[in-house]
Amino acid sequence: MRFRGLALLASVVLLSACDLGAGDPTTGDEADLTAKSGTFQVSLNALTSTGGVARVHGVTNVPLEGAFAFIPDDQIGTTKVAPKSFTSSFAPSELTIFLRGKPAFFSINTASTSHYDARGDLGVKMHIDSPVGVKVTSSAETVLVGGVPVVRVRGTFVDPLVEAKTSVDGVDVPGVVNGKSWRFDYPVAFMAKAIANKTQIWILLTTQFDDFSGELDASLRMKKVAITTDDPYVVWAPPACSPSILACLQEPANAVDTSACGVALDVAPCWKQLHP
Repeated sequence: MRFRGLALLASVVLLSACDLGAGDPTTGDEADLTAKSGTFQVSLNALTSTGGVARVHGVTNVPLEGAFAFIPDDQIGTTKVAPKSFTSSFAPSELTIFLRGKPAFFSINTASTSHYDARGDLGVKMHIDSPVGVKVTSSAETVLVGGVPVVRVRGTFVDPLVEAKTSVDGVDVPGVVNGKSWRFDYPVAFMAKAIANKTQIWILLTTQFDDFSGELDASLRMKKVAITTDDPYVVWAPPACSPSILACLQEPANAVDTSACGVALDVAPCWKQLHP
């Protein structure tokens, strides 16, 4: 199924100028990422989750007729459209698709009947406020472990560690420690719920002398943006298996944990080739 200019579905809500007010933001939580096609431009960014949904916000430089988010063959989420912006909201089950590595597509129709398709690659941003020296790498990546996509979160502590654990749906799960570094792999569905519901993630780091706990905050981030007037399924076709990644996966050290070979989106085609 291919969405074009007249395919505005019921879940797309058009707002008049009087509906805007403070509820229609003009920027995201970070600097917007912008893509241009001729004189048209769109900026995409992630907003703070609210009401149990994650949100992506788009701003254009011309008036809009409509917009909606989609993945190959289907519309996804719900989108509210204002005169020059739109906000797409995604439930945790929908957000899971993007956290697995697949991009979000946005169909954009201008008031002058022009049509554009935008692509936003989404990821996870981590943060922690710790008075005891726990640090987390802000960008978390989705990698394949045993063929299953997981969100890998890394960090450090001020002293060497002997153990680390976290909680996933109420169950303690061990992490990996190496010197002062720690690492946890979170199920994609769990991370999607944590982002959408703004649920903090508990961790516990153990040194030779004491335990130190903290709570991680996870949020959505926009990694990159692109735009096209051609068929997005052709322009942004899924990646094929790269010979270099295939060779990497055949190394014994990468047989289960494939993170050394790349992110899940790039590694998955080769993994499926090796494990039909």
